[in-house]
Amino acid sequence: MESYLQNEKDNDPEIEKERKTLLLAAYLNSTLCNLKMNNFYDAKAKACRALSIEPKNEKGLYRRGQALMGIGDVQNAYNDFAECLKIDPKNLAAKSQLAVCNKILKEQLQKEKKVYANMFDKFAKMDTQREESAKEKEPNVMSCVGEWGKEDREREPSEFEKENPNILMLNSSGEFKDM
Repeated sequence: MESYLQNEKDNDPEIEKERKTLLLAAYLNSTLCNLKMNNFYDAKAKACRALSIEPKNEKGLYRRGQALMGIGDVQNAYNDFAECLKIDPKNLAAKSQLAVCNKILKEQLQKEKKVYANMFDKFAKMDTQREESAKEKEPNVMSCVGEWGKEDREREPSEFEKENPNILMLNSSGEFKDM
């Protein structure tokens, strides 16, 4: 029946309107049958065809939402159920399915947080270990600095050193000495 209605076109607007109405009903019925048989991909395809005829069809949105839930596409199912509630805010079935979607989405978010939190902690720990090992391999440049005080000087102070007598230098034990 679907194929007959799909291929049969008429120039009379009244007949064309009736054809689209029948085709919409056929797609919605086919969607329901596929849902009952757990053929979620086929159900989604039929619901999408129904929605191509009438994009704001409440049954089409609800049934596509059910098919998407069966496939595991919870976010898009949530969107379809929310759209149903925009059309009819009293739709209890859509409210119920929306609550189920919310629960599943929250659980998924918690799982993702755990996975990514552990992953980032592991990466941070690896980076810290890598940095520490790189520091150990680098020479300690402060251990071989050749600084001296007045008593260690083998030459007379330069003009700069005479003009700036408050400059302090480190000795080998790490203490400041007067120049």
